[in-house]
Amino acid sequence: MNHFEFAMDYIGDLNGSFDQKMKKILEYIITYDHVAEEVICPDPNTDIYKDYYLLYLESFRRSKKATSIIEKFNKDLYELNLKRVDEAKKNREITTETSNKDLSLFIMSIFKGTIELWMSIPTIDLKKTFDDNINFF
Repeated sequence: MNHFEFAMDYIGDLNGSFDQKMKKILEYIITYDHVAEEVICPDPNTDIYKDYYLLYLESFRRSKKATSIIEKFNKDLYELNLKRVDEAKKNREITTETSNKDLSLFIMSIFKGTIELWMSIPTIDLKKTFDDNINFF
């Protein structure tokens, strides 16, 4: 659960373009190793990340503490996305009239959907799929 408790320490103050920030957030969500204190590259030939993700989903149901930590992480990530979208609009990296709230929810859906697809269909190129979705902006 440390992964989610300390997430904002890693992703809360990123530099770079909107796209770069979003990619760093996804990297953190799926591959940050707190023991090594670095982002590790997932190996599509192993099921370990799939196991971690399934454990994450299961923890919502089984542990009140885990549920609380993950709910806080998701709320914090949503609010961080709101901030990033606002910055990107001000910097003209995003030019849509769609509300910041709707864009933040859309981005959260990209994160969750891309990861879920990768977990259920491991032959999908995670990085390419995410990049294609974020480049939509």
